[in-house]
Amino acid sequence: MNENIFIDFIENTALLLSLGLVYDVLYRRKRVALPVLNKIASGLIIGGIAVILMAAPIKWESGIIFDTRTILLGLTGLFFGAIPTFLAIATAGLYRLNLGGGGAPMGVATIISSGLLGLAWRHYRFRGLKELSLSELYLFGMVVHAVMILCIFLLPEEIIQKTIGAIALPVMLIYPLCTALLGNLLTGRQRRHRIEEELQDSTLRFNQLAEQSRTVTWEVDAAGLYIYVSEMAEPVFGLKPEELVGKMHFYDIHPLEGREEFKLTALEVFERKGEFDDFANPVQGMDGKIVWVSTYGIPILAEDGSLLGYRGSDKDITGRKLADEALLVLKDKLQEQYEELQLNEESLREQNDELQVTEEMLRRQVYDYETSQKLLKESEERLRIIFETSESGIILVSPQGVIDFANRRMAEIFGMPLQELIGSSYPDHLHESEKQVGDERMRQLMKGEIQSVTLDRRYIRMDGTGFWGHLSGRRLQNPDGSFRALVGIISDVSELKKAEEDRLQLQQQLHQAQKLESLGILAGGIAHDFNNILTVIMGQCYMGREYMLSNEEYKTIFRQIENAGNRAADLCRQMLTYAGRAESVRSRFSLRLLLEEVVKLLQSAIKKNVTIELDLKPDIPEIYGDIGQVQQILMNLIINAAEAIDDDNGTIRVLLEKIIIAEDQTEADRFGTVISAGSYALLEVTDTGCGMEEETEKRIFEPFYTTKFTGRGLGMSAICGIIKSHNATLQLTTKPGVGTTFKVCFPVALSIGGPEIAETEQRLYRQAGGTILLVEDEETIRNIGAVLLEALGFSALTAEHGREAVEIFRERGGEIDVILLDLIMPVMGGVEAYRELRKITPATPIIICSGYDVEQVSEVLENDEQAGFLQKPYNPDELREMMMRMLDRS
Repeated sequence: MNENIFIDFIENTALLLSLGLVYDVLYRRKRVALPVLNKIASGLIIGGIAVILMAAPIKWESGIIFDTRTILLGLTGLFFGAIPTFLAIATAGLYRLNLGGGGAPMGVATIISSGLLGLAWRHYRFRGLKELSLSELYLFGMVVHAVMILCIFLLPEEIIQKTIGAIALPVMLIYPLCTALLGNLLTGRQRRHRIEEELQDSTLRFNQLAEQSRTVTWEVDAAGLYIYVSEMAEPVFGLKPEELVGKMHFYDIHPLEGREEFKLTALEVFERKGEFDDFANPVQGMDGKIVWVSTYGIPILAEDGSLLGYRGSDKDITGRKLADEALLVLKDKLQEQYEELQLNEESLREQNDELQVTEEMLRRQVYDYETSQKLLKESEERLRIIFETSESGIILVSPQGVIDFANRRMAEIFGMPLQELIGSSYPDHLHESEKQVGDERMRQLMKGEIQSVTLDRRYIRMDGTGFWGHLSGRRLQNPDGSFRALVGIISDVSELKKAEEDRLQLQQQLHQAQKLESLGILAGGIAHDFNNILTVIMGQCYMGREYMLSNEEYKTIFRQIENAGNRAADLCRQMLTYAGRAESVRSRFSLRLLLEEVVKLLQSAIKKNVTIELDLKPDIPEIYGDIGQVQQILMNLIINAAEAIDDDNGTIRVLLEKIIIAEDQTEADRFGTVISAGSYALLEVTDTGCGMEEETEKRIFEPFYTTKFTGRGLGMSAICGIIKSHNATLQLTTKPGVGTTFKVCFPVALSIGGPEIAETEQRLYRQAGGTILLVEDEETIRNIGAVLLEALGFSALTAEHGREAVEIFRERGGEIDVILLDLIMPVMGGVEAYRELRKITPATPIIICSGYDVEQVSEVLENDEQAGFLQKPYNPDELREMMMRMLDRS
């Protein structure tokens, strides 16, 4: 009998648990929206379950039944509150009264006591229901069913003892355990219900915040194909979720321009499974509108670490983009993160935690946004103060050339009210001389050909007066790169311009005075040298005229006269070098021989208290250059060294030797030129003079700078240009009170092949012949020129000026082989005569002669292969070589 009772109790308990599970499933799937109706529905359903339990009871005696309604009703009071409990008690009690029998009082009593005990336990316990443990539920079941056993005493007396003996043990063993199990199920359901409600609230808040911040959440697979997009895609992107999911990749909504580069950049992040953190990029909807979004995304990884896709969000930052360009405000960052909802309890808790974190992030984002708005207002206020207090005028010019904005300072500069300045045309304020250039600069800025301009420009005030303004202008553009406006800052620099013009005028006057003084000193030096040369010529002429000498002595006299003439020609060439009109004639020569000659010439000119010590090494290679210019270097260095020595005795040491610079020994010279590896002829001039202070050393190569008497100062400046033109280098060391050393390194001359020299020598010694028309206005030069040509083997015709030469050529052109034409002549000059002769004969060789260099006639001769230039004074060898070369061409 007891075994059967145990089995019956277990079966009835199982029925209760099964009904409880069915109720839990139905309750989760169908919820009534209103809380009161939901409680009423719960009470009626629980009452119905109690009826079912009583319909399949454990029958003990006639009219006496046992079932698990006490478990059900006790847990109802404990978990569901007053309304469901009273409805369940009423339903179950009415049904039990309807069943009738001797056990009806006990049955109704157990129904009422169980529900009331559940309510009392719910009300008086100290902790919330969410923390009910199995042990507490088991204790609750023991209390409820102990009261139920006490209710047995409401049965007829004759069966009380028997009933307690048979029922008490199974009830106390099975029912508390069933209470604990079913209570634990309800605890889990309430916990799940609470989590779902919190999740719904959090999701609602999240969606509201996302809508306010215009945020689109999304998920893509490993190839970038959308597999989920939130509803915010349509208001933000202009694209519906169904137009994106399964149909488009994330890079397909990027503008076509730059799409491939964006795709490669993003897929590179996919490949290394990185994160997208505030990744700003544009999105283009179906209507073509460009929206800038900030993308945040995290990778979704499988258990094996492989990439399944990305989950993240896009926030509309178009407004922030525009604010960044105008005011450079701090970019807002929005980072959102979703985890896939899972059915089990742990995953729901984790999802809730993540949403709480997201909620906090959104709160921070809202705070950041408010902060940025505050900063924006502060920046606008600062800019307004800058605009109003700036000493410079500030304007914004529209694409139509109209001034849309200007500060008060700009109106003051233009001399007009601010209201009239705004809306006026910017080109109307330009001076007439600036309009064409101003219009071109505006066009270039608007087209994007240039990004900015900085220049001085003339403007017109409202009263018609002009002023100089320094303009700094820049192009402003829209996010798509199109032109928006021009911003210009204009400062009145009229006073600065006037001061600069006055300074330049004074500087030019000073330079002119210095040049005039220098030319006076230079003329005195040249006159001194020419007197020496004329003394030699006149002395030798006197000796040849007054004394009967041998042939060898006459040759010596004429050789000295010729040498003096050559020195006079070199002096003229140096004069032209100072004037910038000398032709640079370069050749190979011995620097050692030139230095010995210069020292002999200067030995008598320098002060007697100065001694020159020569240290000339024997193996000095030749150099290639202009011998007259190199002579100028030598003379200037030695003269400066002598003048640096005061009245005390001093020494100038001149060293000349060959040096070799290795690859690892290269260094820069005084002018910053790197002394390359190779062979050099080193000239070193050292004096024991006063030396130079730092300021003097820095300025020594400036034109017209000197520490000597006024008007000097061209020497070292000329040296600088000559050294650079000869690919030479200069080094300088000096110390006040000790002396100065100049080192000049000349590159040695490379070997020159023999064919050209042999050809020249062959031409020189070949038999001359032909008729030369010599055109020269100076009678002496014309006569000696004719004699010289005939002595060289040519026939000579002469003309006094260009007009006569043209007439002679018209009459006797057939017998004239070469025309030797002076450049400067009366009646008709050399250039004009050349052009007239070329009209008659394009093939006859014409040689133009001048004391100036070839640049004077370079434009005339540059395209004429049958024309040449010969510089005066010319010696017989040069004249004959030129004639033979021109005859060979013809």
